[in-house]
Amino acid sequence: MKSDWQLRFDELIREARNDSRTLYELISQALCEPDEDAAWECGSILHRRGTRDTFDAARLLCQSSCAIERTLGTNILGQLGCPDSPFIAESVAVLLALLQAEVEENVLRAICVALSFLHDLMAVPAIARLHTHPSHLVRYAAVYGLSGHSDSLAIETLIKLSSDTHELVRDWATFGLGRQIDDDTPAIREALFRRTSDIDSFVRCEALFGLAHRGDERAVEPLIDELNVRAPTEIDSLLVKAAEEIADPRLLGVLERLKHAAGAEGGRFDAAIANCSK
Repeated sequence: MKSDWQLRFDELIREARNDSRTLYELISQALCEPDEDAAWECGSILHRRGTRDTFDAARLLCQSSCAIERTLGTNILGQLGCPDSPFIAESVAVLLALLQAEVEENVLRAICVALSFLHDLMAVPAIARLHTHPSHLVRYAAVYGLSGHSDSLAIETLIKLSSDTHELVRDWATFGLGRQIDDDTPAIREALFRRTSDIDSFVRCEALFGLAHRGDERAVEPLIDELNVRAPTEIDSLLVKAAEEIADPRLLGVLERLKHAAGAEGGRFDAAIANCSK
């Protein structure tokens, strides 16, 4: 029996296939529509149609001299025919060929995001080479493309990017190491531990959860510090989850204080308190 989201997806696919606009009308509107939401909806319809004609059109767009057209072609290929994605191998080949010569930042970003949807290990070396790109937005997109892979090169590159100069890149690379994979190595733990003292609070939260999830006791003291300096309403849910994961009795004092101070909202700390009490 199909779940509610599967039934909804089937309905969206039927709507896309019944849409009266032709392939080229949808592409033209996606390229020219000033309303970004309307333009994106055209792309979504093309994704859900998932036909060979749509693939061929997207492939040709990727060969265009116009960066906007290449971006659209890339966006189409990334999710074409999802969730079945019948053109994964062909789409990856097109995108990797484009990535080899591409210089436009927006297109590079779109390629990395598209390859993240296709999730093919063949793409890892090409994406990894972007970790030194001068644009932090391209480096961020590279993180997006590498996350979720347990490949050694992907992990090694994410570790490098977790020390990036830009907080957005560090945040997502730390998220990629801490939550997107379950791999547990000394190198991953060290990278996460270094980020527990990051100047950015989001990065610290990701690092603390990643360490706690791996049972590394070095997460306990910085986690206590992080919980102590915040009001109950300012406690990120990821910090509470980290406390629940590490289940260390040293956290009980600060958790019980926060529960009491939170009043009616104190229940959010119950699971962490229960685990740390065992």
